[in-house]
Amino acid sequence: MSGPLYAYGIVRGEGDPLRLPAGVAGATPFVHVHGGLAAVVSAFPPDARAGRPADVKAHEEVLRAALDQRDPVLPLRFGTLYADEEALDAELLAPAESQLGRLLDEFEGLVELELRALYPDEQALLRELVQADPRLARLRERTRSGGYHAQIELGEAILHAFEQRRSLDQGVLRERFAPLAREVLERPELPERVAAVLAPRGARSRAGARAGGRTAG
Repeated sequence: MSGPLYAYGIVRGEGDPLRLPAGVAGATPFVHVHGGLAAVVSAFPPDARAGRPADVKAHEEVLRAALDQRDPVLPLRFGTLYADEEALDAELLAPAESQLGRLLDEFEGLVELELRALYPDEQALLRELVQADPRLARLRERTRSGGYHAQIELGEAILHAFEQRRSLDQGVLRERFAPLAREVLERPELPERVAAVLAPRGARSRAGARAGGRTAG
């Protein structure tokens, strides 16, 4: 196929045909084989732009569907484009063939789970923190009589207490998931994201049980 290609991930070249949902920009994904490797790709209209929420969702759904049918799948970054099949071969599959092959061997039988932790009622938690800490309670009383600086001090103190509580809770979650994980990569850049967890296939259902149903992969 000529023309731009959107790339989702890398799989082994052999295997049954993949049944995949609609991809980015509504295009139909297919498998492009190069030697012992294959890339899951779809045509990308020259005038299209990948970046809509629907495209992010489509990217994830294609990878999930591929992962359900192939072991393993090496995901590519959202927004990965190649000018055509020849560019895909020349820029990725050919020069990185041995490296990608080693990664497919290394990650066989494993999946990456994204561990997220959200408080169901953050406002209720903040009230609990204030009630449990006499210093915070006193600061709250001071703000009732007015005073900009007292409000700033209370806000900073509550934020500090919240960060401490979240750190403790994240530690508890890490301990719960450690027996299931081969590797855990901390992801502190987003407040609700605790870690990316590399775990054996089948660990997802056990992970949900350990988290009491409050996590998502």
